[in-house]
Amino acid sequence: MVWEAQTITECLFYLCAELGLVITSTLSSRERLHGCTHATKFVGFSARKHQDWFDENRPGILDLLQTKNKAHKNRLCNPDSPSLNLAWKESRTKVWHVLRCLENDWWINKTREIQGLVDTKIRKDFTTLSSLAQHSVHPVKSKDGLAVINNFEEIVLR
Repeated sequence: MVWEAQTITECLFYLCAELGLVITSTLSSRERLHGCTHATKFVGFSARKHQDWFDENRPGILDLLQTKNKAHKNRLCNPDSPSLNLAWKESRTKVWHVLRCLENDWWINKTREIQGLVDTKIRKDFTTLSSLAQHSVHPVKSKDGLAVINNFEEIVLR
């Protein structure tokens, strides 16, 4: 059955309705969390369509961002303090450096993966991985861009 759910909670409600289970709001937060964990295992998460180098779930990222944000908040509370200003600049520089390294590593791994697929001539996986969509053929236009050329000989000459 196809569900038109946007969140895990909606998936849980659809799943419980399909199984004939009654959902009450008297469940404790621990029981709700336990139910969501089971629903997540059963239903799963949707895969991202576009891959991104920034992974919010990577360990250490949130800690770095929280320390930078805390240092920035302290700096805003006391803008005349040189030590707080220096601490904020150091934490900001560290976050920038770590994020640049993560982005660089992601691009290196992505190029190696693409090159491996090209070397093994797996075209379907290559186009999926490199996000090269199969586009329709665009019409060939004249040099001024006003007229569309339909004749094969004119297209070759163009």
